[in-house]
Amino acid sequence: MKRFFLMMMILSIVTVAVFAGGQGEDGTSADAPVAKKVTVLKFAHHYPMGHPHTLGAEYFKELVEERSNGEIEVQLYPNNQMGNSHQIYENLLMGSLDIILTDPGAPAFSDIPLWDTVMGPFMYRDYAHAYKVAHSDMMQKMYDDLEDQLGIAVIDPIWFYGMRHLTTANTPVKTPDDLVGLKIRTPDIPGFIKAIEVIGGSPTPLSFADLYLALKQGVVDGQENPVGVIHLNKFYEAQKYLNLTGHILSKNTVYMSMKSLEKLSPENQKIVKDAIVEAGRYNDELIEKSESETLATLEELGMTVVEPDVEAFRAKAMQGLKDWFNEDQQKFFDEIQKM
Repeated sequence: MKRFFLMMMILSIVTVAVFAGGQGEDGTSADAPVAKKVTVLKFAHHYPMGHPHTLGAEYFKELVEERSNGEIEVQLYPNNQMGNSHQIYENLLMGSLDIILTDPGAPAFSDIPLWDTVMGPFMYRDYAHAYKVAHSDMMQKMYDDLEDQLGIAVIDPIWFYGMRHLTTANTPVKTPDDLVGLKIRTPDIPGFIKAIEVIGGSPTPLSFADLYLALKQGVVDGQENPVGVIHLNKFYEAQKYLNLTGHILSKNTVYMSMKSLEKLSPENQKIVKDAIVEAGRYNDELIEKSESETLATLEELGMTVVEPDVEAFRAKAMQGLKDWFNEDQQKFFDEIQKM
């Protein structure tokens, strides 16, 4: 009997020792899986559902979350959910957003020189030219200065947005004279505002979220955007004429807070940077593929396509820019033209 009780005591001691060895200091099992730390990146833009920019952002989310093995979660806020271009830029500066896809001239909101001239009328000959400029040493110097001064990184300088054309409700626009007196909605970005002014119109800055209603109510006479945007937002319901001015080759830029980038491991920083470039090229392919098809669709939906005197618009724009530019801006513009 004594031997039985002795064996039972030994067995109890061993059991307690094994159980204690399998627990951590907090009483949890040492073998329990450790919860994975997830970094959330909030990514905002103001493009509608179904637009190539939105599809590109969704592709970016897919790539990052898969390649980081779930260590990064990307939360998307499309279609002005976090505000217009100016508002999401301010939110990026304040740290409430981590990534934004918006107008390339957004740093002009911070009064940084030359950023108000990165987008303007007839600045880029074609997409290849715009791509080369965006990746040039001259622009890289501006990106570096942006990091130093504001803590904002340019993680992809160019997502193609398309050629911007004028639409009008009642007036076909063939020459700059036809544009005189017409109120044309523009983004609240200096380069876009000046573009309409120098080709003869009356620029009217207005939030994109308010644009459809403004067109329907006649608050503005027209607007300017690529054909894909015109189609997706049903501007053809309020605009009769599609005037193929091609006055701006439009592109956008992906900005990221340096604090948000630096909180990632070096491996995950590379994942984010590589994925945004891949997503951007995916966007570019979608834009280029859809432009000619969408033009035909807009005609079928009742829009009248007008072939204007593009050279007359270009000549008027060049004269207007000379009157607007200071010496540094003119030099910057000339350097772009040389590339």
